[in-house]
Amino acid sequence: MTDTAMPKSLSSQFEETGLSARRLLFEVGDLAEMSHTRGRILRGTASVFAEKGADGTTVADILQEAKVSRRTYYQYFSNKEAALDALFELATDGFANALTAAIADLDSPLVKLERAVSLYLELQYLGGALVIELQAEGIRPGSRLAQRRRRTLNFLVELFSENVEASVGKVFDPLVFQALIFALEGLCIHLHREGSFNQETAERVKSIVMPMVGRCFAREGEKLPALPLAFDLS
Repeated sequence: MTDTAMPKSLSSQFEETGLSARRLLFEVGDLAEMSHTRGRILRGTASVFAEKGADGTTVADILQEAKVSRRTYYQYFSNKEAALDALFELATDGFANALTAAIADLDSPLVKLERAVSLYLELQYLGGALVIELQAEGIRPGSRLAQRRRRTLNFLVELFSENVEASVGKVFDPLVFQALIFALEGLCIHLHREGSFNQETAERVKSIVMPMVGRCFAREGEKLPALPLAFDLS
């Protein structure tokens, strides 16, 4: 390929950028800067939801974890779905803003997309059960989180499409990139729920996804990037 990028580990890539999925979530940042009570409610929601999922979480659970009264809770959120939506907004907006900043000074379209995949995987790995369950809830038909999930996925599809077109002049069917991103999302959820998603697995997923992305950059007659073989996994 004309536009090439040396593969880097997730950890080394984010040491360079100074970005961390933890900063996108709930240990520091927006939650700490919110009003004390709203922040407590969202931290309590995050803790309960990560453990019990959407169906198992009740407002009573959140009240107990956040140590607030029911009356106080309803001053900020109309139901548990509203609190989950606020958490998902923090995660998705934080991801989009961090990614935009991370690629702002990069020239290579392929390196930009490598950075996008790395940040996405770091968010899945470090965000743990909370991020996974928020995404899974966003997939559920009728979920209040679905609109934010679609917006984030559309942002990624546009990013992939624009960078491929800028590099090789090809305009792919948007479903190509939707399929790639849906597969990445679904694989992360599946691996996490199986208990096998860790930093090593994230690196392995990246080693599979990036050759697929690289194939979109191949010009006529160029050799396509090889996909990892089974013996490469040892």
